[in-house]
Amino acid sequence: MDDLDVECSIRLDSIAKNLGLGRRWRGKEYIPLAVKACLEKVRQTVNVSTLVSCEQVAEAIAGTQQVRFEVVRTYDDLQALEDRYLRQQKEIEFGFLRDELADPKVEALLIQRKKAGVNDPDRWVAVLNSLRTEDRAFWNKFHELGHRLAEPAQLILPLGGVRREIAAHPNTLERLIDSIAAEIAFMPEVVGKPLSQFSLPEVSIEKILCFRELVAPTSSILASMNAFLSRHPRLVLGFQAEYCTKKSCAADTADLRIRPQGRSNGAVQESLLFMRNMRVPHSSCVWATYKDGHTRTELESMVDWKTSNGSVLKWKSAIVSTVKMGPVVYGTMEIVN
Repeated sequence: MDDLDVECSIRLDSIAKNLGLGRRWRGKEYIPLAVKACLEKVRQTVNVSTLVSCEQVAEAIAGTQQVRFEVVRTYDDLQALEDRYLRQQKEIEFGFLRDELADPKVEALLIQRKKAGVNDPDRWVAVLNSLRTEDRAFWNKFHELGHRLAEPAQLILPLGGVRREIAAHPNTLERLIDSIAAEIAFMPEVVGKPLSQFSLPEVSIEKILCFRELVAPTSSILASMNAFLSRHPRLVLGFQAEYCTKKSCAADTADLRIRPQGRSNGAVQESLLFMRNMRVPHSSCVWATYKDGHTRTELESMVDWKTSNGSVLKWKSAIVSTVKMGPVVYGTMEIVN
């Protein structure tokens, strides 16, 4: 655990104790145990089988954990929060809200109210920073709920009662919370039937978009795609493709390049994956979608998919499905042979 500082180590130990896993955090092998314990907590307090969307799951868990979500989309929303909590309820932590949300790296804040009663439904206020984009709001809801489920209440926040959720800030603790969030965001009781409905006869991006619309309409396409693929029984890979250079390379390396995303369990077991920044061959429908924006699902030969050193992918053909959103192509590749 060489990426841990003292605070993270203490918090991981407290999670192990809080979830009944032992006195100390023993390493990554505890992650599935912690996820399982948090799922059990949810099932003990929420009748998930009666819910029809992941958004309903978030609100139900928030109710049991005394968390209120506040999405700040405009500066009027920010003003209303300051009026309610800082001026009316004298919660001084909200005095830093404006400065915190001005930082584009701050995706969310979890604030523990000092003046809240023991039974108040908003003892914790999760402020979601959507001033620039709402793409991460769905995910950050479940990330904050993951902290509340895993960590003991008295140790969840640092001195001052505010914890910041910083973009691109991975460490062992945050990877654990992301693992919890990924499972509670797409509970099998909610997504199981739609997943089986849209899994056959082949995976396509259109089916993933339908799955998203049915069970998690406010989620990003990336979150829904990764959730769909991670629960899929066959050999499927997810990816994003964006026109860019290789990292730290000259402009003449610019091309449409792959960013690997989620994989099915079968693909993980078979060690199937894309190489990061792999070039997309011009013969691929990924390039066609990038150029004209049309959604496609095509059976494609992998003969032209090669790494920079000339090696080829392990599979000969695949069903490739793509959609373009903004400058990015989102896609899936289901291995045929």
